[in-house]
Amino acid sequence: MKKFIKLPYLPILIAPFLLFSPLILTGKALFWGTPSLQFVPWWDWAWETLRGGHLPLWNPLVGMGAPLVANYQSALFYPPNWIYFLLHGIGGTPLMAWGQGILVVFHLIMAGLGMIFLIKLLGGDELSQTVSGLSFCLSGYLVARAGFLSINAVCAWLPWLMAFSLKMVRKRSIKSAGKLAIVMTLQILAGHAQITYYSLLLTIPWVIFWSWVNEKESSWQAKSKYILRNLGLFLIIGLISFSIAAVQVLPTAEYLAQSHRAKSVDYEYAMTYSFWPWHILNLFVPDLFGNPKLGNYWGYANYWEDALYIGLLPLILALGMLIKSIRNVLSPPKTGSDKHDRAFKPFTIFLGLISFISFLLALGKNTPVFPWLYENIPTFDLFQAPTRINIWAVFALSSLAGIGVECWRKPRKRRLYWARLATAGAGAVTMGAIITHFLLGDVKPTFIRATAIAGFWGVGVGLLTLKVPSSPQSRKENKGWQWAVTIWVAADLLVAGWGLNPGVGMDFYGELETSPDKVERLYLPASEEYHIKYEKFFKFEAYEPDLNWSVLREASLPNLNMLDGLASVNNFDPLVPGRYQNWMEALEDTGRENRERVLKLMGVGSVGRIGDRGEVVYEVIPGGQSYYRWVSCGRVVKESTKALSLSMTGDVNLQKWVLIDQPPSQKIGPCEMSEGEIELVEKTPNRWSFKVSGNQAGWLLRSSVWYPGWNAYIDGKKTTLHRGNYLFQAVHVPAGNHEVVFIYRPKSLMIGGTLSVLSIFSCLLIWRVDVHSRKKKKDGKYVPLCEKNPKT
Repeated sequence: MKKFIKLPYLPILIAPFLLFSPLILTGKALFWGTPSLQFVPWWDWAWETLRGGHLPLWNPLVGMGAPLVANYQSALFYPPNWIYFLLHGIGGTPLMAWGQGILVVFHLIMAGLGMIFLIKLLGGDELSQTVSGLSFCLSGYLVARAGFLSINAVCAWLPWLMAFSLKMVRKRSIKSAGKLAIVMTLQILAGHAQITYYSLLLTIPWVIFWSWVNEKESSWQAKSKYILRNLGLFLIIGLISFSIAAVQVLPTAEYLAQSHRAKSVDYEYAMTYSFWPWHILNLFVPDLFGNPKLGNYWGYANYWEDALYIGLLPLILALGMLIKSIRNVLSPPKTGSDKHDRAFKPFTIFLGLISFISFLLALGKNTPVFPWLYENIPTFDLFQAPTRINIWAVFALSSLAGIGVECWRKPRKRRLYWARLATAGAGAVTMGAIITHFLLGDVKPTFIRATAIAGFWGVGVGLLTLKVPSSPQSRKENKGWQWAVTIWVAADLLVAGWGLNPGVGMDFYGELETSPDKVERLYLPASEEYHIKYEKFFKFEAYEPDLNWSVLREASLPNLNMLDGLASVNNFDPLVPGRYQNWMEALEDTGRENRERVLKLMGVGSVGRIGDRGEVVYEVIPGGQSYYRWVSCGRVVKESTKALSLSMTGDVNLQKWVLIDQPPSQKIGPCEMSEGEIELVEKTPNRWSFKVSGNQAGWLLRSSVWYPGWNAYIDGKKTTLHRGNYLFQAVHVPAGNHEVVFIYRPKSLMIGGTLSVLSIFSCLLIWRVDVHSRKKKKDGKYVPLCEKNPKT
């Protein structure tokens, strides 16, 4: 335990907690954006479903039904997220929401510890480990996105992935391979496909580089062979990790195939949040273009997508080390130069190249590079926000900062002159910014404030440089200087990240009495949803809203409606079924005269509008809310687009006809008017049971999205579940009295779960055999078959 109360561990353990202490210690919960609109409702519903004795496979409360387990970002199989279920059981939804802050801190700490482990593997001392750990875990990339909990979780495992990949290259043992598989599995389960993909993509050149460096033979053939062996091993470990995570991966893959992203996302959507080139200045001067915590952000797009700040001192050390390495390549150093500096040269250039590629790709539509990848390279057309690939740059620069600390030397002669001049210049910048504030009123206030703060941190960088101990030995002994560097870096990053994750009282997530004008299901038109979400509450320029947060809670935006057990046909999930997306877009384009008729087909009971005070007011639709109904006749429509068009236009009487756009297994006879009675017997998230009686054969239509895994049974015998009216579930019921049951039992989950269990069991067996054999070797009882003669 003693090692955790000194460098490098103590700052990493304390700093993230300090950053989130205003939330954790005052009983506040994260809520701004995705915590309230996605994560808390998902986990709340999952826990309530489990407590009711059912698996949280299906979510009936959004989008007329959608998968929940298959929703990748819900990350229900990610072990750290299980603490939410414990907190929910103790204190309900409010305590679970409060626990988000705890888990964010946990992941920031894990990110810092991962960088410490990596820099230690690279031979860095305690101070270099500390600076790298702080600059990564408290970087703008991780802190500004902390509320996006799945990104926060995935990023935490990136340095561990790199570290164990390095150990795999060096040792190629079952033990190192097993640790890499565990880390990779955790990252896959953490719930953000885009960052996981970028992480695994970065690991490929990382493995290639270290394989090249670690192969002792200098021939190209030997090095190439070693690289291929290690890439093959990495591929095998990846397959093992995906097999262990199959219980999550396979249902998600099935959902992706059914979703609006099955082939690709629209070009404009994919290029959303391309890195704004001017934001590169925020690497040196954070908040140059304002900050939403201050209510004055005016930069392009939103603040957090382009947040990259790793601290002024780490950035200067990283860039200094990179410039020095490039200069040494162009002009090789003399034999008397520092051997330690020369040893890091290939690696620093590699990290610099990674940073350059990262920034180039992050520019998205601002250069032709990413658009070309979108058009020609699979997977690059599945994600939005190219700027997120800047996780490469943040990792590379944080690593370079550690190397820069290791090679930080006391300036002498001409360098001493420039160091003193730069320190004085930084102080002058601060004073000049303050004077400008009083003399020039037409200068952007954000420029003045940000420049003044940057100048202040620059003065500290200069003073610390002037006080660098003269020798490596004195550096190790001078604990005061080491702690001064640590505190300065931590303070810089804490100030930059302070307030970027606003909190709200836990009562925000408490029980809310449903107003009498709200009935299941709700519908909020797209224009009203956008207005209340992005123009009133979640504004990019400021965290503070125009209205009280209680108005947001009462608005039942998707997915906040889930907290009150209300169903909404709107959905705010990252993946939605493709047909549902098409249906909702067609609904928005439908004229007023047809919209109410279509809403009744969807089972909508009340429609929202913006009230006089800016709040959402729901008005009941007379005769609405038909979740299930009897339809006399079925009509086959060969083209799905035709079924969608007829459903919207009203050219077919859908009270009499149901449109079947997949050929039924049995022939549909001539339509005869029939009457049927339907009684709902059982209703759970994954199972609906009805008693149906009709004097003639007819159709039971359920206003729930058709999706693979849903099966229908008549009197215990499986029957065909058709797509009815383009989107919904329809069953052909013979004349007479019958029991009709709908059950959601996805094969992808059963196959994935089986594969996960078998993979885990196999890995444990291999580990057990490996441990047993290593014990034999240690005891001297194990003799290899081809043991060489010691004398030879």
